[in-house]
Amino acid sequence: MIKVIDVHVHYAMLKFGTPHYCRRLKEMAKGARFNIRNERVEIEKIILVPSYPCHTEICGDAFYDDIRIIKENPDLFATWGEVDPNYCEDPIKELGRQYDLGIVGVKLHPVHKWFKLNAYREEEGGNIKLLRIYEFAEDHDLPILVHTGTSVGEGARNKYGDPILLDDVLKEFSLHRDQ
Repeated sequence: MIKVIDVHVHYAMLKFGTPHYCRRLKEMAKGARFNIRNERVEIEKIILVPSYPCHTEICGDAFYDDIRIIKENPDLFATWGEVDPNYCEDPIKELGRQYDLGIVGVKLHPVHKWFKLNAYREEEGGNIKLLRIYEFAEDHDLPILVHTGTSVGEGARNKYGDPILLDDVLKEFSLHRDQ
């Protein structure tokens, strides 16, 4: 038996996903086991990524939808926190609420939210909200999951997915666990 922890499932996408995706998510929510390459696979833990389609103006995307799912099966599900550094009025307050509900880290989705990962730097625009998100993660020993690369989502701006934009972040913040 192979045990798997899936750290990137978009459960809220049930509202928008294909029939196959929706069926598989519902099976996973019930603790289904799967056969992959003739091996029995058990999903031990699923970490939800709170994300709606591209460029909504919702501060925490689908976070509170995911919390309802977690309450139904807390042994199986956990979630990343998420705030939008462009639209969230008070990212510290929002992350604090999410942290109190048990987030395992913070997800940043620059391709869907249209920001550069180093936009907190003055020469890159001085986005103080993004700075506060990194500081919160650092202060609470939370990892950050970052979407880099491309997205096919309607409204995605792939120019924000360049991983080189993480170079400043990795040099200026301690966002990893020493475990």
